[in-house]
Amino acid sequence: MNLSVIDDLISAFHRMRDLKQQAYAGNRKLQERRLLMLLKDAGTSGVRVVELSRALRVTSPFVTQLLNKLESAGLIVRVREESDRRIVLVRLTAEGEDEATAILQHMHQVMVGLSERLGEEDCRTLTRLLHETFDYFDEKLGSGE
Repeated sequence: MNLSVIDDLISAFHRMRDLKQQAYAGNRKLQERRLLMLLKDAGTSGVRVVELSRALRVTSPFVTQLLNKLESAGLIVRVREESDRRIVLVRLTAEGEDEATAILQHMHQVMVGLSERLGEEDCRTLTRLLHETFDYFDEKLGSGE
């Protein structure tokens, strides 16, 4: 493959990395927003820290730091499971639910704008290529290469 194509691909990935933090409004960091969205998806049942760390692909101590910050902001609560008091579940507060909803609405607006700019066919192509890209990296990272 032509080296300029590879360089362009690397450049595009760098731009995407830089975009991750800028694309969404608010004062929350990317991992905080992702955590809020995971908790929103879980609903009122709550999620264990180990499940959050697995979903975010980070360590449990890192998730605990995120949770401490979100808890002090009043966005989450930690509750002990009734059947096994050793298990701690994390849930959104009403304020956390509102913030997660605002993040989701903003993300939706951004994606609507992108889809309008690209058009339906290019949007479907981009989606297919992104899924193929993520599958490739999952395979490569999963196999230890």
